[in-house]
Amino acid sequence: MRGEGGSRARWEDLPGTLRDAVGAELGSPVVSAVSQPGGFSPGSADRVVAASGRRAFVKALDGERHPGSVELHRREARVLGALPAGLPVPALLALVERAGWVALVTEDVDGASPALPWQRAGVEAALDALGRVAAADLPAALRAVLPRAQTGVADDFAGFERLLADPWPDLERADPWAGAHLEELAAVARRGTRALEGASLVHGDVRADNLVQRPDGGVVVVDWPHALLGSPVFDVVALLLNARLSHSEVDVDALLAQPLTGSGDDATAVLAGMAAYFVDAGRQPPVPGLPALRHFQAAQGVTALAWLRERWWPSGPTRSVTSTHLRVPAAPAARGRWAGPGPVGSLRSASEAGPGPGPAHRDPGSPPGSGRPSEPAITGSRATSPAHRFPPDVARTSMIVAGRGVRAGRAEQGERSEPRGRCGRRRGRCGRRRDRSARAG
Repeated sequence: MRGEGGSRARWEDLPGTLRDAVGAELGSPVVSAVSQPGGFSPGSADRVVAASGRRAFVKALDGERHPGSVELHRREARVLGALPAGLPVPALLALVERAGWVALVTEDVDGASPALPWQRAGVEAALDALGRVAAADLPAALRAVLPRAQTGVADDFAGFERLLADPWPDLERADPWAGAHLEELAAVARRGTRALEGASLVHGDVRADNLVQRPDGGVVVVDWPHALLGSPVFDVVALLLNARLSHSEVDVDALLAQPLTGSGDDATAVLAGMAAYFVDAGRQPPVPGLPALRHFQAAQGVTALAWLRERWWPSGPTRSVTSTHLRVPAAPAARGRWAGPGPVGSLRSASEAGPGPGPAHRDPGSPPGSGRPSEPAITGSRATSPAHRFPPDVARTSMIVAGRGVRAGRAEQGERSEPRGRCGRRRGRCGRRRDRSARAG
């Protein structure tokens, strides 16, 4: 993984009884383990090999120290155990609990996270995998327990409304366009919540380090504690936002039009919701033990706003969106492979002219910038814009965080004492209400 935000446990740190139990599940003792570095999780993440040669991937957490995070392992086991065969997901091997620790044991997928910056072949392979996931015929028992996306992210997508209720002066300095049109942005983000309605399987946390690309180029989608039922728009937009965050030269709008024909407006609205979350989260106080987290969120907010403006306001102001004025904590020294300043990812050509707002959403009398419409008009088209540039410190962070993606660090904040779900929130899977000062990206 590219992120470096926590002190990860290693295989040898696990209790002997837990390691022995994992070996028993694999049929013979584990004789080697290679820790997978990076990320925000304090838990272990190891590729292990048993004496028989059998391989597995094991991630484990101390339930006493991180009670909320271990519940994510249990939830992921329930999801993986119920998914139908034939999907590009790892097989569940076991869920092991010993000495207060919880270990999730899955198939060790041969491959590595897609290289950054994203290349077109990798993005297309990931889109193909997400398409197969979205088309899955889920068992009724799993459908009955998976949360609905439109309710699961409603609080996240209300970030712009929180900025309206609790103004943040730095937003006007960092991005005058967003500051001047915050009311319209809030309305579009609300539409994004409704756009997530659907019955498809949604991963809910798509980013480079939750994907494994096999040697043959195919992609497997890993880490499933945040699964939802909803529209595939969520995962597709999350993937392409991650591509932009990596400074990829891939034309994400052209790729967005392929799997989401006729859904350009929904994609723009969902992107607005993601921008709302990251901009609001990036202004919060630092999270103890995760010094880089707010920087990660700020970088994602910058990227989401830049892309959002291109799609929603192609003829609007041309000032680059930067985070020069964002008061985020300083990031630690970059340890990622890509660690230099550079463009967020300007788009080379206007290859998508998406459909206008659908009848359910259109408010032809309220175009962007005309006061406070409840449903501002949006378009799927965009125009080439200047390359948006991070200041050097945020640029370094953006390259590391590209692997962290839309849910960067949320599910892995083991320092919390309350049961939390996807996104590190209180109350169940995603904990809709939580202390916003401790939200992760």
